[in-house]
Amino acid sequence: MTLIDLPNIGPVLAERLRAAVDPTICLHALAGAVEGVRKSALPPERKAELKRRFNDVTRGIETGV
Repeated sequence: MTLIDLPNIGPVLAERLRAAVDPTICLHALAGAVEGVRKSALPPERKAELKRRFNDVTRGIETGV
């Protein structure tokens, strides 16, 4: 995965890939990178949406859905 790939795969899948490689980068930082803002500039609603989507993807992977 490269920075060029981020817009194509999105922050949620990128976080899943990141978790397997480098646990020091967070989902909000990846989302900020994709959206062109600092993670601190992401609104609370966006952070909540990212967390919900990440949990949905994680459950789907664990259950094979």
